[in-house]
Amino acid sequence: MKRNWTGRLLAAALALALSLSLAVSAAAEGVWPAGQSYEQDTAQEKVYAVRAESDGEDAEALRDRLLEAGFDAYLYRSSGRVSVLCGKFRDAEDALAYKTELADALEDVNLYAARAWLPAEAVDAFEAGPQEEATAAQETPAASAQPKVTRKTSSWQDTEGQSVYTVALSASQDRSYADRLVTRMQAKGFDAFVVEENGLYQVMSGKFRDICNALLYRDCIWSNTDRKDPYVTTVAVPEDEILAFTESYEKNGLPGAIRDGLEEPTGPFYRERNGETLAFTVQLAGGTSFGGAERTRDAMTAAGYPSFVYESSRVYMIMTGAFANEADAEALLEDIWMNTGRSDAYVTRAWLPASIVK
Repeated sequence: MKRNWTGRLLAAALALALSLSLAVSAAAEGVWPAGQSYEQDTAQEKVYAVRAESDGEDAEALRDRLLEAGFDAYLYRSSGRVSVLCGKFRDAEDALAYKTELADALEDVNLYAARAWLPAEAVDAFEAGPQEEATAAQETPAASAQPKVTRKTSSWQDTEGQSVYTVALSASQDRSYADRLVTRMQAKGFDAFVVEENGLYQVMSGKFRDICNALLYRDCIWSNTDRKDPYVTTVAVPEDEILAFTESYEKNGLPGAIRDGLEEPTGPFYRERNGETLAFTVQLAGGTSFGGAERTRDAMTAAGYPSFVYESSRVYMIMTGAFANEADAEALLEDIWMNTGRSDAYVTRAWLPASIVK
């Protein structure tokens, strides 16, 4: 029995050595490491990528085929959906060039522009080149395996707290700046507090157990303040802080200059009505201020992108284009990325009148 186990251990060691040898050889030839996967984490860096799809081929098989072809391919899970993405670019133009490179080499794969939240070190490694990424992949665990960091203010150091959704507004090494931003946000009726972590002072707003409420709160901040890049993340806070905020939120609702009644729109406007045509469109922005949505719609229309306001559950979204084919919407998205400052625009679907769908 002892000799049998010794033989098994030797065989396992040989197999491991062989697999490591093959991995090193592949990296030396420029092939990206297999098994890459990431999960959306909005606390990380938002970058450009290329989404790949192939009829009749599952995501893992497609990723592995693209890796073997020498492309940076990985699985990306977002809102329960697993996609195959390629590349990690900070510049939209670089991502679109990579899309062209993929299209030239892969005739049977459908390609679309995409955005993804990824670890900054993974983006840095990709920009450095294949061999560096292979080394980083061996040294750094996948994003989904990294533990969440519990953030606390100095007054919360002795409290375990509970994890809730919040809206991140700013991060600075200057505590006085963070305090001033808290004062400005509170003057506008928004919750605001400082979270200290490793010498960095982060200003947060809202304490929600429901992510949908946190997203609505984010859009309200976007529409009613000068904060242009708020995003939803998580934070650990004391239970009494959560209860105090929840009581105020349930009593007073959303702050800011939000209209109770919808006025007669001055331009193209649609409400969500299930049963119309479910079309592909490009969403440019969104929020809870109808007046702000109208202004953005008019500005984008004047810039050459005829737009409309789309209302769903008291959230006003600014959209442009209405297509039966997703590829047409993706083409419009790429044009918007290249010619406007709307880097956060993305393709979505909406119920729209058949008369405007191309």
